[in-house]
Amino acid sequence: RYEKQTEVSWYTHLDKRGPVIQYDGARERAQRKVWTDSNVAWSPRGTFLVTFHAPGVNLWGGENFEKKIQCEHARVRRVIFTNNERYLMTWNGTNPSHADLAAVRIFDLFTGECKRTMPLPELAAVADPIVPAEPAVSGPGAPVAATRGRRTIPMYMWSHSGDYFAKRLDNGVMIYETPSMEMKEVLKYPGITAISWCPAKRDILAVWVPESANSPARFALLESKKKSPFKEIVAKNAFQ
Repeated sequence: RYEKQTEVSWYTHLDKRGPVIQYDGARERAQRKVWTDSNVAWSPRGTFLVTFHAPGVNLWGGENFEKKIQCEHARVRRVIFTNNERYLMTWNGTNPSHADLAAVRIFDLFTGECKRTMPLPELAAVADPIVPAEPAVSGPGAPVAATRGRRTIPMYMWSHSGDYFAKRLDNGVMIYETPSMEMKEVLKYPGITAISWCPAKRDILAVWVPESANSPARFALLESKKKSPFKEIVAKNAFQ
């Protein structure tokens, strides 16, 4: 992407021609439109290219990059897919203090339907010791503190399989399950500052609670087998 232009190119080291443009928004330019108003993003398997617009995001796919799905959510700043590309979570960048009950939306990409809306929880400002920081998405409406971290949606994370997503709170973790999008259970970890899902094969959740007063730091791994409640499979205490 450069200036107001977006190009998708195919490149292989076997082709001496270098990158070959597959699509550059020609249809949109012919209608005096821009293909995307700001950012673009790929789905995990490369099935969809996401373009960002004031009313929401569009998902394009196929050999000719045709519009497949439109997800309505004004001023979206970030998106995260499940690994299997079944669900898409969007965030409009609002700060928790704005009390936006639909700051986060979850879409079923089989139907394009919005399955659930959720607020962004207000948490204490803490560093994340599990996941290193990356450059954040910038732009109008981006929250001051929440954007300083992973290139994802603050406090919400999909599991590897997409069967669950977790919401971190100051005193624990809420686990939700798909396709119902209803809360499955609450894991109580007072003082928790970070969570992270295992990126491969099993839906294992890591939680981190830093040392406080007379309590050591605590690290735990939890897993749910066959939709049973999440249980600790590893738990360690450590003084920092």
